[in-house]
Amino acid sequence: PDVAAMVMAQDEYSWLTDSVHESLRNCFADVADYVQCYEPFRAMHVENSAMDVEAIRTRDPPLEWYQERMQLHRQQHEQVAAIRSSKRVGLSVVSTKGLREYFLPVPQDCLHALQ
Repeated sequence: PDVAAMVMAQDEYSWLTDSVHESLRNCFADVADYVQCYEPFRAMHVENSAMDVEAIRTRDPPLEWYQERMQLHRQQHEQVAAIRSSKRVGLSVVSTKGLREYFLPVPQDCLHALQ
Protein backbone atom coordinates (compact mmCIF):
# COMPACT_ATOMS: atom_id res chain seq x y z
CA PRO A 1 0.00 0.00 0.00
CA ASP A 2 1.05 3.58 -0.73
CA VAL A 3 1.61 5.22 2.66
CA ALA A 4 1.24 8.74 1.30
CA ALA A 5 -2.12 7.88 -0.25
CA MET A 6 -3.25 6.33 3.02
CA VAL A 7 -2.28 9.41 5.03
CA MET A 8 -3.85 11.81 2.56
CA ALA A 9 -7.07 9.82 2.59
CA GLN A 10 -7.51 10.45 6.31
CA ASP A 11 -10.06 13.14 7.23
CA GLU A 12 -7.73 14.49 9.89
CA TYR A 13 -4.97 15.04 7.32
CA SER A 14 -7.32 17.03 5.14
CA TRP A 15 -8.50 19.07 8.12
CA LEU A 16 -4.89 19.79 9.21
CA THR A 17 -3.73 20.85 5.74
CA ASP A 18 -6.80 23.07 5.36
CA SER A 19 -6.02 24.62 8.76
CA VAL A 20 -2.41 25.30 7.76
CA HIS A 21 -3.51 26.89 4.48
CA GLU A 22 -6.07 29.06 6.27
CA SER A 23 -3.49 30.14 8.85
CA LEU A 24 -1.05 31.13 6.11
CA ARG A 25 -3.76 33.05 4.22
CA ASN A 26 -4.63 34.91 7.42
CA CYS A 27 -0.96 35.64 8.08
CA PHE A 28 -0.49 37.18 4.63
CA ALA A 29 -3.73 39.14 5.02
CA ASP A 30 -2.44 40.51 8.35
CA VAL A 31 0.81 41.58 6.68
CA ALA A 32 -1.14 43.26 3.86
CA ASP A 33 -3.26 45.11 6.44
CA TYR A 34 -0.15 46.16 8.36
CA VAL A 35 1.55 47.49 5.25
CA GLN A 36 -1.38 49.86 4.70
CA CYS A 37 -0.24 51.89 7.73
CA TYR A 38 2.63 53.13 5.52
CA GLU A 39 0.28 54.61 2.93
CA PRO A 40 0.53 58.13 4.44
CA PHE A 41 4.32 57.96 4.02
CA ARG A 42 3.92 56.99 0.37
CA ALA A 43 1.50 59.87 -0.20
CA MET A 44 3.92 62.22 1.57
CA HIS A 45 6.76 61.01 -0.65
CA VAL A 46 4.75 61.55 -3.82
CA GLU A 47 3.68 65.04 -2.77
CA ASN A 48 7.14 66.09 -1.62
CA SER A 49 8.82 64.68 -4.73
CA ALA A 50 6.52 66.82 -6.87
CA MET A 51 7.48 70.04 -5.05
CA ASP A 52 8.41 72.66 -7.63
CA VAL A 53 10.77 75.15 -6.02
CA GLU A 54 10.68 77.51 -9.00
CA ALA A 55 6.87 77.63 -8.96
CA ILE A 56 6.98 78.39 -5.23
CA ARG A 57 9.44 81.23 -5.77
CA THR A 58 7.28 82.60 -8.59
CA ARG A 59 4.25 82.61 -6.27
CA ASP A 60 6.36 84.35 -3.64
CA PRO A 61 4.37 83.11 -0.62
CA PRO A 62 4.61 84.97 2.69
CA LEU A 63 7.27 84.11 5.27
CA GLU A 64 4.67 82.30 7.39
CA TRP A 65 4.08 79.84 4.55
CA TYR A 66 7.80 79.00 4.48
CA GLN A 67 7.84 78.58 8.24
CA GLU A 68 4.84 76.23 8.14
CA ARG A 69 6.30 74.16 5.31
CA MET A 70 9.69 73.91 7.00
CA GLN A 71 8.04 72.78 10.23
CA LEU A 72 5.99 70.25 8.27
CA HIS A 73 9.10 68.79 6.60
CA ARG A 74 10.92 68.61 9.94
CA GLN A 75 7.97 66.69 11.40
CA GLN A 76 7.87 64.40 8.38
CA HIS A 77 11.57 63.70 8.75
CA GLU A 78 11.08 62.81 12.43
CA GLN A 79 8.11 60.56 11.61
CA VAL A 80 10.03 58.70 8.93
CA ALA A 81 13.09 58.37 11.16
CA ALA A 82 10.86 56.80 13.82
CA ILE A 83 9.78 53.94 11.53
CA ARG A 84 10.89 50.69 13.13
CA SER A 85 13.35 48.52 11.22
CA SER A 86 11.07 45.52 11.46
CA LYS A 87 7.90 44.32 13.08
CA ARG A 88 6.56 40.86 13.82
CA VAL A 89 3.11 40.42 12.33
CA GLY A 90 1.70 37.01 13.13
CA LEU A 91 4.12 34.42 11.79
CA SER A 92 5.96 36.95 9.63
CA VAL A 93 8.55 39.60 10.26
CA VAL A 94 8.03 42.67 8.08
CA SER A 95 11.27 44.50 7.37
CA THR A 96 10.75 48.24 6.85
CA LYS A 97 14.40 49.34 6.96
CA GLY A 98 14.55 49.80 3.18
CA LEU A 99 11.26 51.69 3.22
CA ARG A 100 12.56 54.08 5.88
CA GLU A 101 15.81 54.61 3.96
CA TYR A 102 13.82 55.31 0.79
CA PHE A 103 11.50 57.86 2.42
CA LEU A 104 13.96 59.55 4.78
CA PRO A 105 15.86 61.86 2.38
CA VAL A 106 12.78 63.43 0.78
CA PRO A 107 11.62 65.69 3.66
CA GLN A 108 15.25 66.68 4.19
CA ASP A 109 15.60 67.54 0.50
CA CYS A 110 12.47 69.70 0.73
CA LEU A 111 13.89 71.52 3.74
CA HIS A 112 17.12 72.27 1.90
CA ALA A 113 15.21 73.43 -1.18
CA LEU A 114 13.13 75.88 0.87
CA GLN A 115 16.12 77.42 2.65
